[in-house]
Amino acid sequence: MPLSTISALAFALAAYFVTVGNAHLMLDTPVPYGKDSLDNSPLVNAKPGSSGANYPCKLRSGGYDITSENHITAGEDQVLSFIGSASHGGGTCQLGLSTSRSPGPTDDFKAFQIYEGGCPINGDGNDGTSNFSYTIPTGIKNGQYSLAWTWYNRVGNREIYMNCAPVTVTGGSDTTDFYDSLPNMYVINLPTSECSTVESSNQLIPNPGNAVMKKDSTYSAVAASGPSCAASAAAMTKGISGGSSGGSSSSPATSAPSGSATAPASSPPTSYGGSPPSNMTSAAASAVSSPSGGEIGNSASGS
Repeated sequence: MPLSTISALAFALAAYFVTVGNAHLMLDTPVPYGKDSLDNSPLVNAKPGSSGANYPCKLRSGGYDITSENHITAGEDQVLSFIGSASHGGGTCQLGLSTSRSPGPTDDFKAFQIYEGGCPINGDGNDGTSNFSYTIPTGIKNGQYSLAWTWYNRVGNREIYMNCAPVTVTGGSDTTDFYDSLPNMYVINLPTSECSTVESSNQLIPNPGNAVMKKDSTYSAVAASGPSCAASAAAMTKGISGGSSGGSSSSPATSAPSGSATAPASSPPTSYGGSPPSNMTSAAASAVSSPSGGEIGNSASGS
């Protein structure tokens, strides 16, 4: 075989493995649990707790090893960033907290921030992600938590991505009132035969409380479809208290530069969720920048 042919094959193989390595996304900051063993694939399409399932947090051996503790001051801006390039046209992301440091399939994650569209990028194609800023509400009790990021991609296979990170919260509350008032995270596509997101649409979160942020004005948010979707929606409000004032962040984040982010509804569909922190009543989280240095309002080209 000619040397030029061998070189071409070697280059092609190297390009293939780079592509595979960046085929999906994984959490970069906050630093996730078990970072050395974490891959960028979605969760296994299986019912939580069943054989082979890896919900939550990509359960695996060493999955809750702590590479680096993330120390977060409530009310202060934090960076949410990702590794990988296949952003699948964006979609809907959730951020939640669990009081368990090794959560299992039956543990709750309280949603404190929902990006309904425009996450992890506000644009088509697979051209990488944007960095986001978020805050832990000051109503959250001080202490140690597992922070979860979930993502329902808009384009591609019907999947759910989920990574978790160890966090220690300071500067917050001395009570669990606000935490107890938050909705549970919306968990579907496990399996897709029971309740599935809809292709080419942002996933609608049915009971978001005061935590929802709409960041995509181009593609609508659509309800999931399937026989168990009603039960999945009802699970968001299971065990929720009425709550009290949730406090506010030190400075409200701004909307995406394109103006595509819109404020959530003036009142949530239910009575839970406490009083909305200031960073949730306008455009709660802003994109910092895209990998190319642009802003989240810049659409990525399709591929």
